[in-house]
Amino acid sequence: MKPLLIFTSILTSSLGLYAQLPFTFDPLNVSKARQIEKDSKAKEKIVTYHISMAKDYFPGATKYDLAQPLIFIRDEKGAPGVMKVEYFYTKSDEKVRLIVYTLDSKSNAANTSKHLSRRELNSKQIQIYNDRYAQLLKTLTAELGQPTAGNGDVVSVNEPSYGDYKERRALWKTERCSAELHMLWTEDDLQTAEGYQLVHNFKIRVKVYWD
Repeated sequence: MKPLLIFTSILTSSLGLYAQLPFTFDPLNVSKARQIEKDSKAKEKIVTYHISMAKDYFPGATKYDLAQPLIFIRDEKGAPGVMKVEYFYTKSDEKVRLIVYTLDSKSNAANTSKHLSRRELNSKQIQIYNDRYAQLLKTLTAELGQPTAGNGDVVSVNEPSYGDYKERRALWKTERCSAELHMLWTEDDLQTAEGYQLVHNFKIRVKVYWD
């Protein structure tokens, strides 16, 4: 039981550190974005593949001529996970149009396997990530007011291509910005109707955009 208690303490404190990292709700440009990530001691990630954007992911996807995003990895020493931050901006004026903050449990796999069984890990992360989501929901509500749509309740979803999963959503539309808070997770390893294997995963994503 001691390894479980030690790991839970580490992971909980790490998620608490993420809560202190800045979310940006006011318009900014590439230069400001780089300064924010420098202050957060983040590392820039360079990718060689093309990142496309769908309109259902970002309403302004077809409205703007977007450059390939700036991608940063925010990490804390000793933390079992990382937060990825993506800045999508227009080529002509370098104004940031969309910021995506992602906290994904896949990043934790190498460290967590030493301390917990798969079943223990799944059960513990359900609690930890849902608590984290509730914390973020309060943070965004305090900053932007009550959600315009969604209240963060747990919803069960079934899609032929993805199998069964659960999600929580909330959306804000304000004069200041638009924001979405989304959590998605599977409770077990699944195989979809098409034969794809889905590994148990948790993901919390915050999107802030100006469209």
